[in-house]
This record gives sequence, structure tokens and C-alpha cells, in this order.
Amino acid sequence: MLLTIDNLTMRYPRAESCALDNVALNLTAGERVAVLGQSGSGKSTLVRCINRLVEPQSGRVAWDGQDVLGLKPEQLKRYRRDVGMIFQNFALVDRLDVLHNVLVGSFGRQPWWRPLLGRYSAEEVAMALDALKRVGMSDKAAARADRLSGGQRQRVGIARALMQKPRLILGDEPVSSLDPVIARSVLSLLREISEQDSIAVLLNLHNVELARFFAHRIVGIHAGRIVYDGPADGLTNEVLARVYPPEA
Repeated sequence: MLLTIDNLTMRYPRAESCALDNVALNLTAGERVAVLGQSGSGKSTLVRCINRLVEPQSGRVAWDGQDVLGLKPEQLKRYRRDVGMIFQNFALVDRLDVLHNVLVGSFGRQPWWRPLLGRYSAEEVAMALDALKRVGMSDKAAARADRLSGGQRQRVGIARALMQKPRLILGDEPVSSLDPVIARSVLSLLREISEQDSIAVLLNLHNVELARFFAHRIVGIHAGRIVYDGPADGLTNEVLARVYPPEA
């Protein structure tokens, strides 16, 4: 098992209820999982716990059997090399060109001072250009990031994640700011990359139909608890009513 989550519980300070309540989840290599839920259901907290950006009160997150929550700084750095991240707001450096934004993805695999001085090896540059080719952005390598459309920016974000040679890609609402046609094309690209490289992908999504299109498996969260974990074609109206219960 690539990723194993057991009994994960997370409560933010001064919160009345748990953001995550006894959550259990497994993920295998090459699997595509879409996480659905209302705003505030715990989707983002789940991703942050996996990447250890927040510390849960209890439970276990294991990567290849190793407890992520117990990793020391150098071990955590190595773990995060294996886990790429794509963001809702793209998280690009607008003043940099596309190529150098992609090269940012190599930071975890080289001494800290080299990227600060803008020093990249020929191999790293070749990797970045190959990543841009895979996402259909080769012709934009020299363009400033702030000159790109939203869909183009997210493709650069995916190329940056590929520079890490990840085994898992996480995304927190990575297509929510894109129109449905562009969002579908970005998810199609991620699906293709996942299949070609056997990369597991776990995405928080807001659109049910996009989740069905993208994922092998759907995880539905409501009020911090998993209320559905199953195949995309099992996402019936009854299940959706548990994930998105009508207001009382």
C-alpha cells in the first residue's frame, strides 16, 4: 500500500467540532481518487495532513509503511519529494518565466543555495523542458507566468510537480477557478500522466461530474467523516445526499 491513513482526527484551535473525525483511507500506486464534500467538510485538512502541513491530534499517516507524522526534518524533506502538489491559485512566481517556474520543482533534490543563485544543471533544464512538452507548454517556456491563461498556469503547475518525479500528486481544488471545458482538459492531462507514470493522484474537487470523469474512486466527506468510499459509478443520488445533505 502506497499511503495508509488510520483513525485520523484533527481539530483546529477553538473549533467547535473536528475538521477530521476518525478518518481511514488507503491509496495504491497509480490510483486516482477524487474527494468530494461541502465547503468546510474536511477535504482541505485531509490534504494538509497527508503533506504534514498541519499536525493532527491523533491517528496515523503511513507512506510505504513508514509513519509520516513521526518523520524528522530531513526525512520529511525526502517524503515531500515524493509528493507533488498542485494548487487552486497555481502558486506560480509571476515575474519568472515558465521554464524557471517548472525548475522550482527540483528544489527538494538539490542543495538549497543552487536555486537561490539560479544554478541548474543541463539535466535539470532538460527535465523541465520535457515536463513542459508533456503538458503541451513547450512553446511558452520563455513566457512570463503572469502572461498565461488560467488553464496554461495550471499546466505549468503540473509540469513543476513532475520535476519532483512524484509517486503521489495532491491537489486542493486545482480546477475550481477554471471554466468547465478547460477544467476537463486539465483533468484529462492528469489522468493521462497518472496512467503513463503510475502516479497516484488525490484531488479535492467541487464538481461531481468532473470527479466521475477523472477518478477510479470517489471519497465523500461530510462534517469530517467519510460517508462514501467506492467506485465512481457507485455515486448514486442516495450517496450524494449523504455527501451533500439538504439543509434542514
